[in-house]
Amino acid sequence: MKKVTQPRVTKSKTGGVAASIDSVNMPVTTSTKQVVLGADHLTAMVGREVYVSCTSYAYSGVLLGVTPETIEVDCPSIVYETGPWNSPAWKDAQILPAQTVVIFKSQIEGIFAVTR
Repeated sequence: MKKVTQPRVTKSKTGGVAASIDSVNMPVTTSTKQVVLGADHLTAMVGREVYVSCTSYAYSGVLLGVTPETIEVDCPSIVYETGPWNSPAWKDAQILPAQTVVIFKSQIEGIFAVTR
């Protein structure tokens, strides 16, 4: 195992966002351009902000982990309206009263890493 630095985004009680760096142990392979965490596309997004479109709701947060059946999202919000895709924030996103949320892969219609 190699120690990898992962970004961690947290939301303050006033609604602001703060980033910190956590060190975690996980298997990695390095190349000249990127760190590859595994063959699974979801695993490659661990530690990044993601938008998850599910059968009932859409979620946003930092992808913490991936299992064969679920994903875990940190600092989760339900996104009711995205607004323009190039906007710096979602038009209507409500922060959930939980540090993490577990989403079953069977409910995911689409997922992508957010680049703003």
